[in-house]
Amino acid sequence: MFKFEQYFPDEIIEQMKRQQVILCGVNDFAMAVERWLQNKGITVSEIQKPDLKEKRYKEPFFVIADFKEQSAEKWQKKCESYYPGASVIKIVNPVEIRIEISGNCNLRCRSCQTGNHNPEVFSHKGRGFMTPDRYRKILDKIEIEYPDAVSVFFFICGEPFLNPHLKEILKITKEKGYQTVLSSNLSLKISWDKELLSLIDILKISVSGFYQEVYETTHNGGNIELVKKNMLRISELKEEHHLSIRVLIGYHLYVNNQGKDLTDMEKLCQKLGFIFAPVKALYFNLFYLSGAEPFPESAKKFIESYYPEPEKLLTPVPAEPELLRKPCRNSRDKLFIDWDGKVMLCEILHKNAVFEDYLTTDKKEIEEWRKNHAICQLCRQYGLDYK
Repeated sequence: MFKFEQYFPDEIIEQMKRQQVILCGVNDFAMAVERWLQNKGITVSEIQKPDLKEKRYKEPFFVIADFKEQSAEKWQKKCESYYPGASVIKIVNPVEIRIEISGNCNLRCRSCQTGNHNPEVFSHKGRGFMTPDRYRKILDKIEIEYPDAVSVFFFICGEPFLNPHLKEILKITKEKGYQTVLSSNLSLKISWDKELLSLIDILKISVSGFYQEVYETTHNGGNIELVKKNMLRISELKEEHHLSIRVLIGYHLYVNNQGKDLTDMEKLCQKLGFIFAPVKALYFNLFYLSGAEPFPESAKKFIESYYPEPEKLLTPVPAEPELLRKPCRNSRDKLFIDWDGKVMLCEILHKNAVFEDYLTTDKKEIEEWRKNHAICQLCRQYGLDYK
């Protein structure tokens, strides 16, 4: 398990108790750092964006925690620029564990591979759910091979709440000391209770509108009223039982949802005590974006209708030379495991992007497999691993 003590010795902890501790950024690793500091009796404030022009902090002690060195450096420059001489601790932990406990999704969003994949190279048929027994064995191996992991992220392209064994899987994770992170569209009926929510550290909810007329254009097959009903129930249970679950609303920005839908969703988040995080809507399909396969007409129309700069997505542009020199953000310290226990190249859904069973495969074998994979080369050629 990640050794937080190496960054926060006793003398630093005592110093932090006397100052205003500011956690820079909102990501899974930063939230794990926050929990660790709170267990040490440290009160932590958060800022989501590196905008420190308003000098409103008195004797700040900045803690920067991120998966990416580039993001952490951006924060550090801002902190040192607006608060010269302030205490700053920067921690970068690139390790990410992502496990697909559900091989299916209840939606078919056109921006996601579950809705836009080529049926000749990927099929939902036959995909199922990870069992608790398999999951426990996988986690035992991860504990040895990835000692700096702090979280398990239950999402690649499937909907984790579909897995009937979710509670047991979460219990196993918590027993091992890992932070649990789920990402969901929340557009399904869920039997909420105190036990379930107490097992989730971070819940990310993906939405793209406040009203059904807008939401259904991009969250295809979803029901925003059901999503909001679930959000309300989570908030009620969280308050009633004083639960520590953090809820983040990832609001995907398209050209048709940045008016009243956006402001009303933000207001709802404020009312419920959830983090509202608008994000640029992405389009996930490496093979179309790189030009390896032609965009179907339906995909072209979707992109032209809902993305602010459709030509940038529809026209493949080779990556700049300096970007090609950087390692892929998924090539090291990241592990992707599918519902059946097989290792995945990354988030890509493709029959050639699946390796052997993780339980019978050495970590070095996985790294070697990724190293010169044809799909990786294609992705790197167009800089898609950084877009």
